[in-house]
Amino acid sequence: MHQKSIFIVCSGGPSGLIFALSLSEVLVTKKISGKIILFHEDYNIRNSKNQFFSVNETEILRLPQNVRDHISPTYSIHEFEDRLLELIKKLPEETVQLINERFDPAQTSQDLRFDLLVLADGYDVNICDSLQFEKEVISNNYELEINFNLTENHLQNSEIEILPLYQTRYLMQFQQNNQNFLRIDLMESEFDNIELDHSSNSINNPWFTNIIQDGFRFFGINNYDLVSISKSLNSSLTTKEFYKSYQHAQYENFENFVCVIGESAFNCKTWQNKSMNFGIAISTATILAEQLAIDQEISFKITRSILDEFSNSMLNFQIELVNQLHLRSMDNILLKVMYNIVDTYNQQYPDGQLSIDSDFMPTLKKNPYKSTGFFNELKKDYFNNVKISAPEIFFKKLDRVQNMENYFIIFKSYLSSHISDTKNIEYIESNKDECVELNHSSILRDFDPNKSPDQKIQKIENDSISPEDSDDSTDNETQPESLSLEEFFQLTFGDEVISYDATNFVVDELTKEIFKAKVESYLNDPTKGIFRNVFPYIIDIINRNTPLRRIQDCIRQISDSKEPDDPPQVLKRLVNCKGRDYLIAFLDKMPNKALSKILLSLTRANIPIPLLFTNKNDFNQKGLRVLREIQSLILRDKYHLLLSFNLTTSELTTPFTKMLYPKICKHREDGFSITLAGSIDISFHSASENYGRKPVAIAEIYFEENPHQIFLSLISSFSQFAFYMFLHVNDQDFEGNSPSSELNQLLNTILAGSNDPYISKISAIYWSKSKKNNDSFSKRKKTLKKLLKSRFNSECIKIEQISNDLNLFAEKKKDDVMRKLTKFETKIIHPSLVLKLLDGSTLNIWKNVTEKSSFAFKMKSIKFNSRSDIFRATHLEHEIEALNDKRSAESQENSKFMSEGEILNRIEQCRNEKLELGGAKEKLSIFIDFAQLINENSIEKMRDFSRQIDDFFKKYLHELQNSNNDIERAEINQIVEENDISIHDFWREFIILSESNNDYKSVLEQLYNVNKRKLQEAYKTWILEGEPLQLLDGLSLRSLPTKFLSNVLSNLMTNVGRRLIIISVIGLESSGKSTLLNYLFHCGFATSASRCTKGVYMSYRTTNFNGNTIDLLILDSEGMASTAQKYFTHRTSFDEKITLLALMCSQIVIINAKGLTRDIGDILEVSSWHLDALRHRQSKPRLHFVLRDMIDTIEAQEPAFKDIVDGLKKTFEQIPGCVGTLEDYMSVEQQDVHLLDNAFCCYQDDFRPRVANIGKTENVNLPAEVFPAKISSLRISLLKSALLQQNTSEQFTNVQGFIPYMKTVWSKINTYGSFLHFENFKAIQAWHQMRNIVSEIKENKLPEFTTNSKIIINDYVTKIKLDYSKWDQIEKEFIKELELLTDKWTKDNLKNYSELVQEQFDINTVEEGKRLIYNMITEERREQESQWMLLIQEYKDSWLSDCAIEKVGKRIKGLNTTNLKRDEAECKKIFEEIWKEVEDDKIEFNRQMVLQPEVLEQHVQLTFVNAVNEFGSTVRQGSKQKEKEKFKRDFWTSIKKPSTLEKHIRIDVEQIQNIIKINTHFNFFTVKKNVNKREIAEEIESKLKQTINGITYDLEQKLSLHIEYRQAIKWLVTLCDCLFEFAQSLNNKIEFKSDLDFFEKYLRSQIYRTLKNNTIKWENKQKEKLDSLKKNLLSSFQKILTDFSNESLSKEVLKYILIAFRQQLDMKEKTIDQKLRIYLKKGWMDTNTAANHAYSQSFGAYNINAIREYLKNPTEYMSNLFNTEYNKYSEALIESVLREIDEYYINTKDNILNGIPEWNKLFENYDQLSLSKFFHYLSGHSNSQEYNSLREAVPKYDLFEILKDSNNLLGSFIIENPVDFCNLLCKSLIESLTNMQTTWINTERFIKKERIQAHLETKNTLMSYWDRLGCSARCPLCSSKCELPDDGHTQHQVSKHLLPAFTGVCDVKTRFPTLIICTEDEAHNTSTWGCNEDSIYLPLTKFLSKYHPSWLPFPRSEPSDEHVAKMRAIWWKLKDELCEKYDMTDNTNPLWGPRYENLIPE
Repeated sequence: MHQKSIFIVCSGGPSGLIFALSLSEVLVTKKISGKIILFHEDYNIRNSKNQFFSVNETEILRLPQNVRDHISPTYSIHEFEDRLLELIKKLPEETVQLINERFDPAQTSQDLRFDLLVLADGYDVNICDSLQFEKEVISNNYELEINFNLTENHLQNSEIEILPLYQTRYLMQFQQNNQNFLRIDLMESEFDNIELDHSSNSINNPWFTNIIQDGFRFFGINNYDLVSISKSLNSSLTTKEFYKSYQHAQYENFENFVCVIGESAFNCKTWQNKSMNFGIAISTATILAEQLAIDQEISFKITRSILDEFSNSMLNFQIELVNQLHLRSMDNILLKVMYNIVDTYNQQYPDGQLSIDSDFMPTLKKNPYKSTGFFNELKKDYFNNVKISAPEIFFKKLDRVQNMENYFIIFKSYLSSHISDTKNIEYIESNKDECVELNHSSILRDFDPNKSPDQKIQKIENDSISPEDSDDSTDNETQPESLSLEEFFQLTFGDEVISYDATNFVVDELTKEIFKAKVESYLNDPTKGIFRNVFPYIIDIINRNTPLRRIQDCIRQISDSKEPDDPPQVLKRLVNCKGRDYLIAFLDKMPNKALSKILLSLTRANIPIPLLFTNKNDFNQKGLRVLREIQSLILRDKYHLLLSFNLTTSELTTPFTKMLYPKICKHREDGFSITLAGSIDISFHSASENYGRKPVAIAEIYFEENPHQIFLSLISSFSQFAFYMFLHVNDQDFEGNSPSSELNQLLNTILAGSNDPYISKISAIYWSKSKKNNDSFSKRKKTLKKLLKSRFNSECIKIEQISNDLNLFAEKKKDDVMRKLTKFETKIIHPSLVLKLLDGSTLNIWKNVTEKSSFAFKMKSIKFNSRSDIFRATHLEHEIEALNDKRSAESQENSKFMSEGEILNRIEQCRNEKLELGGAKEKLSIFIDFAQLINENSIEKMRDFSRQIDDFFKKYLHELQNSNNDIERAEINQIVEENDISIHDFWREFIILSESNNDYKSVLEQLYNVNKRKLQEAYKTWILEGEPLQLLDGLSLRSLPTKFLSNVLSNLMTNVGRRLIIISVIGLESSGKSTLLNYLFHCGFATSASRCTKGVYMSYRTTNFNGNTIDLLILDSEGMASTAQKYFTHRTSFDEKITLLALMCSQIVIINAKGLTRDIGDILEVSSWHLDALRHRQSKPRLHFVLRDMIDTIEAQEPAFKDIVDGLKKTFEQIPGCVGTLEDYMSVEQQDVHLLDNAFCCYQDDFRPRVANIGKTENVNLPAEVFPAKISSLRISLLKSALLQQNTSEQFTNVQGFIPYMKTVWSKINTYGSFLHFENFKAIQAWHQMRNIVSEIKENKLPEFTTNSKIIINDYVTKIKLDYSKWDQIEKEFIKELELLTDKWTKDNLKNYSELVQEQFDINTVEEGKRLIYNMITEERREQESQWMLLIQEYKDSWLSDCAIEKVGKRIKGLNTTNLKRDEAECKKIFEEIWKEVEDDKIEFNRQMVLQPEVLEQHVQLTFVNAVNEFGSTVRQGSKQKEKEKFKRDFWTSIKKPSTLEKHIRIDVEQIQNIIKINTHFNFFTVKKNVNKREIAEEIESKLKQTINGITYDLEQKLSLHIEYRQAIKWLVTLCDCLFEFAQSLNNKIEFKSDLDFFEKYLRSQIYRTLKNNTIKWENKQKEKLDSLKKNLLSSFQKILTDFSNESLSKEVLKYILIAFRQQLDMKEKTIDQKLRIYLKKGWMDTNTAANHAYSQSFGAYNINAIREYLKNPTEYMSNLFNTEYNKYSEALIESVLREIDEYYINTKDNILNGIPEWNKLFENYDQLSLSKFFHYLSGHSNSQEYNSLREAVPKYDLFEILKDSNNLLGSFIIENPVDFCNLLCKSLIESLTNMQTTWINTERFIKKERIQAHLETKNTLMSYWDRLGCSARCPLCSSKCELPDDGHTQHQVSKHLLPAFTGVCDVKTRFPTLIICTEDEAHNTSTWGCNEDSIYLPLTKFLSKYHPSWLPFPRSEPSDEHVAKMRAIWWKLKDELCEKYDMTDNTNPLWGPRYENLIPE
């Protein structure tokens, strides 16, 4: 794929334009590299005819928001294309290049390459055909064409265009040549039955004659001349493939693709389907754009898998399209018409049953109709079906049609085109008035100018009122009209569907003013529904648990107002309506998908749900609709039903249940309302707190005259459900002693169909008082009881007359109800409800889910012990994440260590196992059901599935908790936590499965046939319908897959212009956080009295506030001090982590608490400890303290608030390296403390009688009244805070940026939150104090151990040198003695530590200190062992060779005793026996020296983990170098802990570019203009690699096999310093925006690679050395045992002497590094040599050119000076080493020449002598008494090193004639050494010189300049470099400060240069200093104290000082060029010239 993808779009219509716009939005918003070349042939070029169009709303919504806004409203295809082109032309040309011509591959293919060619409208032939896109027929249209002539045009042009839009039977076409056509759409049967008479141009069939005549009448044409009649068949086509591979001639190795969309994909150009073409264009274009956008990042990757998904989506669209074509086909339309006619006929004439034949025409020929009456009825029915008002012209023309069947066909074709899809938008119709008046189209201007305006529904007014009555003066006397139900529903919300957005909420409280403003626009035509704009406010009222009386109050306030404007009459008509009336109207308009949710809100608000079943005008359907949704409430609990029957005669103004239970029924309204008759008010009440009272449902039933059958059936069913019923009667309900007809009807309904007479109880209350001498009650009581006994047992019947003591009566009734409720067999509301009607038919209202299909039943067949058995993919994904976390030793402290390889293998196994899930044979039935829900994308079914999950696991966990097994309670609670499963686990499982791809399909699609798009759409639906999503799993604390969530939310939040607000809440568990958010933002979070939020949930919301449309993401976190923390160790610091997450990821953090307690402050302080290190300060959260259940005043909370703020300030002051203050990181203000009353009030459960509550109170929690009123003001305050400018940040620009950011933050918190486990800030301080004590022990006591260890090391190194054979023994003794020293030191210092800490710290802190001491001594001992290994390494490297020589020497000595010669074969055999021992030694030797690969990997990993941990302690608290300490801390926190070893990591410029940000430095010094970010990144890359290569080069030179003690931490410091230099650059301040972790990973990988390579080199070197030694020894062994002559022996001795001599020469070369190290340390690192040397060479010498270089960049100048000095030293060093080698040649040769003659002279009298004596003598180590006395002194020369091997091997030989032997040896040695010296002088010397020179140059290149130039800090005033070494000092020092003007420092206003040295008194006393970013200028000391404390105390000097004079002289010389350079105005004192200029030499 090319770097920049090229898309060629061939457009001849809307589809190509839409695709180009959609794809360009992807390119721009996702910043993806790509270009679109758009060939567009517009309608002017292609001469296309303008057309009107209609389009489906769903298709329009697929367009990007900016496109939708721009095109709406448009009515014609040309105008639409023009508007699309306007948008395209605004796009940058590098994104979209528009070419206004047709694409011709013949002309463009030679030089134009592309990645994807898209063929759109207008390319369905030619190119499409040439590319062999085969086509097939998907639909046929049959047509009759009548060609005719007209003498005049009878039609307006607009009618010709518009009328075909409203039906598909006829099309009229006028031509300029008067060749006109009437086209008639036919069904296939009609087409087949047409018999044309071409001779007469006629049809011999009355049916076709009629439809032709009707066609002309429809278009208003009466006179015409028929030309011809013909029939034709037209097909709609589709391509069989939607994309192809294409091989470009110019790019043979490059695979291109061609896609088809629009007309190229679906050719449906027939006039009958032309209204669908626009939908095809939108759908196909957006399908391709959406598929291409998936998973794209930096550049487009167009793969077959992407295009396969596109093809699948097109196939799905094709299925939908074919279905639409079928629905609109004339076959379907005409059949429906005929069936309807036949059915209507059969109802009217039951004796003459008709049927429709398969062939339609015979049915027509029967002509059975005897009357047209039923046609008129049928016509009315058809007309009533019209849901969209068509233009009047359509109905005028339709009424002209005479053939009734044809009338219905035309009408049905209209319905099929416009009403079958309820979401259709008719652009022409809905805006026809505007079209007529405003549109510039000539066609529209001609539209029917004589027609009357559309009729509107007549307004509801009183026509009888005279004009006089309407005068203002009589307004107060005017009475509102009576209001019918029809009028009420019409006036409130009208007939039209109300658009409902489940994510939207309103901010303001509904006040009278807002209410008035919202209804005002509808008052002119109130029949449309004046409350439509109030709809979202009603939702807010309900979600805030407030009754709808607020609407009633607003109306009354307006009606009663005395304002000048007269209240509208329509409002006065509504003044007596109740809240329940408005609630009924509101629920009627609530969409089905949201109805169950709003009913749940009503239940939680304790508001009764009204059900209307009145017999008026079929309004009972409103009640049925709500009743159906109540099933979801019924299934939530086992409710027991209490009924109260009210007849129409009832005089109760207060519902009886409200009299009994005034608290739980307080929201039942008093009085009568317009919707009361024929209704039921039912409320649902959960059980009391301790379950002393079961859940109950209370229903008040209001009877009506002549009730509807449905109402009666429901009463009957409810009566069977009820456990208790109240029947209210009075005198009016009896006729004499007999019940009235109404009472009789009610009783019959109650008594009908009961099979359980012993369960329900009924209480009849007679409300009329008995009159004197007329006790009618007792008789009527008998009558009632007799009637009731047919169903009820006499014990269950209670008939009483109302008592005078109503309270006592009520208490008795409550007691009776309670007694009945407590019985075990008490009825519950059955989950199935079937209403039986009088005609025998039934209505299945609550469908009973069969047990086998229920979730609970299917779960019974699934065996599981934990959630991992069900959610396997989730478990594997979490295991992969845990393994990634484990990829360091630190995370493996309590588990078996796993190497990097083992971890990666296990991760790969998990991934493979996840992929293998796709092939699983057994699929879980619950997942199959869930997959079906996703594919259906039904929110109702999803919610029901969620409820079933909750119900099952609630019951399952309850049983688990109550189990009587022997499991510990804590273990049971842990099991409960692990198995608390919800629908979010299902979502997570499917999302993870969708992310795992196998063979071009996701595992999810393989298993359950759910593709990713379907899953995303379903999840989008879930979110859009107001359901929350679980971001953070409460068990594993793992986050939802970021990529999936970002894609879903990106598709959902498409308007990038909106502000994104993130609001989080934190607080204690069960403190009402979720409730608060639900009240504020309608989030839908789960609530309960106990823990309900687990992990972190998110809800997407939108609102309009202060003119801004805002997207909000609301984060609801699990409560602090959660019960789960008791059972899961990984959640111990959960509170602090969640707090830190909220602080880092939110603009607003709500702290929900009962009060401002110390606990809140502690958690905030601990979390804030990490805030500065883990986030970039582009945004800071604002903290809002919401104090719940408070009755105090705000003032009472001030001390606690001040304590929290002071604690936070102190925290930031004491964070090591933190340069910011509290105000820099968060906003904490007094005004953001909010007091709220209780959301719920706790009452005694008044369902229980008062007697029952004595001694054992049962409470209920009911919504409070004050709390909702305060929510609105709090909501406004929160949003105002969020919209403040300082709270904006790039992370919160859009969801694409936020979701990955949040995921990264959570990962960082888990990784870097090293202090989050502390309870409070005091504990952190205690920890630091403990660390200080440990540091003192380290500084004062550890050196003692180090000194003693070195003594022991030196002693044992000496022993090793003396006797290699005892290596193992000596090493064991050394280890033992070091252990004794270690134990003693540890014991002494632990005792010392205990005395120092005493009891001031908690036990955990004390124990951690002990652990640190143990670690300290362990590491120091490891260091000493490393030193031991380092010292003996050289000896160990040669040990194997020495051992081999010794072993062979000993064997030779043993064989020499026999003095027998042996042949070569025998010698070889003996040697091999010896060498076998050497090989054994080699194996053991290598085992000790070499770390095996896995061990080496673990060694590097552990060493770096320890170094990283120790590096954190180097960040010093209270350091004055805050910037550096802050950077060190940032660097440390960015390194992942625990970390891992990534072996193949790399660093490149692109990576560095992505993480750096270049800021203007806030210092005085120059800022580099036009900064090239890539150049900076390249510089960083170069310096980093140079630094790291220097480290690895040293390791390579030493051939190190492991990391020495403290080497790793030194490397980390070096790496950190390197990066810090760039961060503090004076030219460009570099800010590292994200982790620096990969720098450390790169260093670690390079160290590992080097050690690994060194190990291989060392092993090869040892093998090569040993092989060579074996060869030499075997040769020597054979020679000396077969030839004892002196000549033979002398040759062998010579060989080993020369080998040893060369080794000594190599040792001379190895001393270079040590000498170089001494030079650098003494000359450049230990003192201030670098800074002083630079000053002396420039300013000190008055060297103007050098001064210019110094001022340009002091560090660069010093570096150049260093290089010069280094080169000089290198030359001297090389010559020195070469001279040493020269001298060694000479001295060695002289010593041999002198030594051997001396030996000859001494032993010339000996006939034979041991060769070892000869070696001892020359070595200067002879102890032989025989010749020692003959020497005056031990020789000055010592040839031990070159004779050692010879002695060990051959020392046992006895030399015959020693003098001859010495002469032979001397001669050979002199010749050999002379030859070697000659070779050295002539060639080798030059080679060695070049090699050493190259080595020194490499060392210089790889050395970091700050190592040799000291501290890099520069004076903040004059830019002088600190002269101290980079030793971690806290106070900088400069002896020679400069003039600030040298670096451009000047007065801000005057631009006068600052000509005082910053150490002068004037700088301290009169001048003020400030930064560019800070407008406040301060005195010097305060300025330095605030910004640069590491430069205090600042020195002073007098103007008379020599240094001051020197500075002024140099300024005088350079002032002109410096003023010009820095744009300063020269105001230098002119006296400086004559006074100082002579100081500068000419």
